Amino acid sequence: MLWAAAAVFLAVIAICFAMGATAAEMAIHPHLKDSAFIVDQEKRNGYWDAYDAMEKQELDLASWDGYVLHGTYLPASQPSNKLVIITHGHTYNRLGGIKYAGILHEYGYDCYIYDLRHHGANKRCECSMGYLEAKDIASLYEWFRAKRGEKAIIGLLGESLGAASSMVSLKYCTPDFCIEDCGFADLLELMSYQIHHTAQFPSFILLFGYAYVKLRYGFRWKTSNAIDSVRFYEKPMLFIHGEADSYVLCQNAYDLYDAKTLGYRQIEIFPEAEHAQSLMSDPKRYAEALKGFLQRIEK
Repeated sequence: MLWAAAAVFLAVIAICFAMGATAAEMAIHPHLKDSAFIVDQEKRNGYWDAYDAMEKQELDLASWDGYVLHGTYLPASQPSNKLVIITHGHTYNRLGGIKYAGILHEYGYDCYIYDLRHHGANKRCECSMGYLEAKDIASLYEWFRAKRGEKAIIGLLGESLGAASSMVSLKYCTPDFCIEDCGFADLLELMSYQIHHTAQFPSFILLFGYAYVKLRYGFRWKTSNAIDSVRFYEKPMLFIHGEADSYVLCQNAYDLYDAKTLGYRQIEIFPEAEHAQSLMSDPKRYAEALKGFLQRIEK
């Protein structure tokens, strides 16, 4: 009888571990959006013509572990000592940053857009959901800082996973400002929510997924926690989120904003916007929010 009970228990554990591993793999090796689809998407959204007219310089940089990040440097129309490193979201590629580059160019900022590891033109590997990507961003920041000097203004702007990774990177570098759009505050909370609402698995499966990731890849997802990073960041931050976001709930922005008690903070909530759609929902207000924030930090 005891042997039978033990066998059932082990079978349940094995099933739960398999479910957790499956959920984790959906994040680590996601189905990436096709490049042609992304180009068409940006054209339909109305951002391509402005990007097409920009000067472009292909700039691939090796990260902290030698992994090559493929990117494009977009200098402003006039020589500038101001630059923003723009990081796109999960399953997309660097073209996700061109809509922000268009606005930032108007304010005299050079921009660097690049592909997250495993994404775009980069070598396929594992997407660590912020654990390694944050170190990549810190490496990019240090490269530009060394090239431009201490007097240059260098900031970060990220969307979704790019926003969370940018915030986590604040543990490793100190940019002059950070702008996050629809980033998540806590990866484990996000995964728990996604496992339950998207994959239709019980939330406790996340515990098995976390164990699988640590054993298989060595990622410590507990450290991919943006809210802990912003607590100690003293430079200005702008938090942007769509109130209608059902993928990364808007509460994340409020939690992050409340956690940042050091230095200037600003929050902008767009009532009708879904995930990563705040700029699309109200372009004028979005541009004004960025302009006001940037003007403040440049004083």
